[in-house]
Amino acid sequence: MDIQPSRRSFLKTSSTVAAGALFSTSIARTAHAAGDDQIRFVVVGCGGRGTGAADQIMNTKGNTKLVAVADAFERNAEQTIRSMSGRHKDKVDVPQERIFTGLDAYKKAIDVDCDLVVIATPPGFKPQQFEYAVSKGRHVFMEKPVAVDAPGTRRVLAAVEESKKKNLTVAIGLQRRLAEAARDLDLVVISDEIYRDLVHDPATVVHSPAEFAPERTVVSTGLSKNLALGGWRIGVARLPHGERGRLLHADLLGIASEIWSSPSGPVQRAAAYAFGEPPEIVDLIDRSRRLHGAVAHAVADRFRAAGATVVAPQAAFYLYPDFGAWRERLAAEHGVTSGPDLTRMLLDRYGMGVLPAAEFGESVDALRMRVATSLLYGETEAQRASARAAEDPVALPWIRAHLDRLSEVLDDVGSEQPTALHAMAG
Repeated sequence: MDIQPSRRSFLKTSSTVAAGALFSTSIARTAHAAGDDQIRFVVVGCGGRGTGAADQIMNTKGNTKLVAVADAFERNAEQTIRSMSGRHKDKVDVPQERIFTGLDAYKKAIDVDCDLVVIATPPGFKPQQFEYAVSKGRHVFMEKPVAVDAPGTRRVLAAVEESKKKNLTVAIGLQRRLAEAARDLDLVVISDEIYRDLVHDPATVVHSPAEFAPERTVVSTGLSKNLALGGWRIGVARLPHGERGRLLHADLLGIASEIWSSPSGPVQRAAAYAFGEPPEIVDLIDRSRRLHGAVAHAVADRFRAAGATVVAPQAAFYLYPDFGAWRERLAAEHGVTSGPDLTRMLLDRYGMGVLPAAEFGESVDALRMRVATSLLYGETEAQRASARAAEDPVALPWIRAHLDRLSEVLDDVGSEQPTALHAMAG
């Protein structure tokens, strides 16, 4: 496995802006209606999204105070407090007794006297945590996705109805709400839709912020992902209609005129042809989508079988497995105590190239990683073409071999006893 270059700065910005924007509008207004100028909030889930949401809330002009945090792991919770105390010293009031850890830590944090609960945990835990926050009369900001199955979704919907009876504000990090907040705060929304064509289920409706805020949304895309043209540094941007778009267009032209760099003429003509979506290109993307989906799901199954937590893939060729359940074993057997430690060991010992969650703004303690599956399709163009054409690409011998190798590596890393593979790797 290998990892393609990341859109790190875009991810760090877009994954957390919703919390601050929404807090500044609907949640803050509702909480202030009670007559108390200060908004006391707690964070449940101290990964990158939870920490980012807290940062955005405290970046608002409102009188906010972080008063408690909760996470399954102590080091994650303490890392969030260290980070936020360094950035927002006057807005953090979390003594040691309000740093809660463990699977029931969310109850202890929500029980603290607060106005708002930020829930940024894995989606399997959110329904029960959301229910509890509503039962305690708290306003809620919750990152999506909010559940992993139909029963969980029904629990969330039922809790939403209960929140209405209590006149509570519930905000989800969804595009429609983000668009409303962007208007309130006069923000420009940048929507990078380079993976839009690679949603695994073609029946899935993919919405764009441009549908909800067309006057302030810039949509960017390219050909490097949907056509696997990694060397083609060419892309397009859809600018909003009106004065804002004209100003952005003028600024972009000014910058481009000074860079003196552009794709070659033949590449531009080929790109224009591809963007025209002729039948052969549409067919190629369709077959690529099916291949991405089949292999990504197969790889996710191998990680789950080994004991990792993996959200079911829905698009493209990336996974984000979490090895938090292995934390004690990794420390005892391999001396691994951080995400970068784990990915370095996988590369040095097994030749498995992945990126730690710390590269995407999460704590170094997070034992999550980004895994790319696209290099499993074959080493030659003939193998990759066969994979795209196959009804069951996972059954192809070279893809099956990659999957079996992944299972061997995971079994070896997770084993309490040295294995033959460990001996060879060592």
